[in-house]
Amino acid sequence: PELLEHLARRLEQGGWDVREAIRDVVRSRTWQLAVGVEPRDPDGRLLSRALRRRLDAEELRDTILFVSGGLDTAVGGPNIAGATSAAPDAGDASATEFAYVFTDTRRSLYTPAFRNNRLELFATFDFGDVNASQGQRPTTTVSTQALYFLNHPFVLEQSRLAARRFLASLPAVPPAAGGNAADGDAADGDAAGADERRLEQAFLAALGRPPHPPERRACLDVLAAAGGDPEPRAEAWSMVFQSLVGSIDFRYLD
Repeated sequence: PELLEHLARRLEQGGWDVREAIRDVVRSRTWQLAVGVEPRDPDGRLLSRALRRRLDAEELRDTILFVSGGLDTAVGGPNIAGATSAAPDAGDASATEFAYVFTDTRRSLYTPAFRNNRLELFATFDFGDVNASQGQRPTTTVSTQALYFLNHPFVLEQSRLAARRFLASLPAVPPAAGGNAADGDAADGDAAGADERRLEQAFLAALGRPPHPPERRACLDVLAAAGGDPEPRAEAWSMVFQSLVGSIDFRYLD
């Protein structure tokens, strides 16, 4: 009660500005405490901290699309627009469902939830059962979830789009000036420094934090092995983004 009274007074004193009240909360030390597991509260029943949780299937898909820059935030409208059917004369709902191709990039709120043909990401990450009442979704950890991030065309495509968008939005690495060894060393140093700055921004965009030293070294090794040609470098950056999307820190909310 005392905390609610304090927050209510802050809200009133701030001119009833809800956004400013939210800023006050999320900038507070209490809000920013590490989640962890306290020995005296292994079941997480106390309100002194938050529990780490995995993103829901819809949140995962939306976040992947957001990082790649492809998320369509349009509100309203039909959610089965652009359905693709294998049979030109198939007009019934069953034919539409089984021939539907999930190519839209709208928020997952608008993704069709068919009874038999589910989006693979939803099926893999514990989307609710649309054929039965379900009060709470399970949260499973199975090998197919890791394999999804390693092999699925959706993840590969969005990682490439994220790399291209990311590289296009940042200043280009300066080319080598001159042909002597000193100039080449300087150019290599400039490229390495630019990659470090880009890597910092990539981690902030995908994970909301800078890279840890081992992560930084591993990613820079991948980028250095790609050389200076545009196509190999773009592919190396897509590998970096795929590793970020497939990481534990991407799937779990601290």
